[in-house]
Amino acid sequence: MTVQLTLLCQPASAAMRAGVFPVADETHAAQREPALREVDYGRWAGRSLKALAEAEPDALARWLSDPDFDGHGGESIRALCLRIAQWFAAKDWPDGHTQVIVPANVVKACVLHVLQAPASAFWHLDIAPESTTVLSMRQGHWRVQL
Repeated sequence: MTVQLTLLCQPASAAMRAGVFPVADETHAAQREPALREVDYGRWAGRSLKALAEAEPDALARWLSDPDFDGHGGESIRALCLRIAQWFAAKDWPDGHTQVIVPANVVKACVLHVLQAPASAFWHLDIAPESTTVLSMRQGHWRVQL
């Protein structure tokens, strides 16, 4: 059995281009599959990185370095990675090709899962808006296609 999962990174919204955390996820994938929704930014949703850097510099620095940090009242990076790992485990992968449109942070979490990398590696990945990431599974083993 060969499975191919193509992750299409959604375009950056105007808010994201301005450095503002998204308020709500309205991607098609999240509407069909809640596990593929954007990170819950809690009370940071709708606020800019610049404003957070000024108002909560220690909290922002911790969020960028500690995958367990959820001091914003939302979801930690580790919780996102766990959600994605659970999605991979629960999915009945059909032989063939699956394509989804997801936020960049979901692409990162998927790649970390496939590579069995720790959540602490999350900030070492950059996923460009509108990019394509292909994951494939053969004989029960996932791979990242570069």
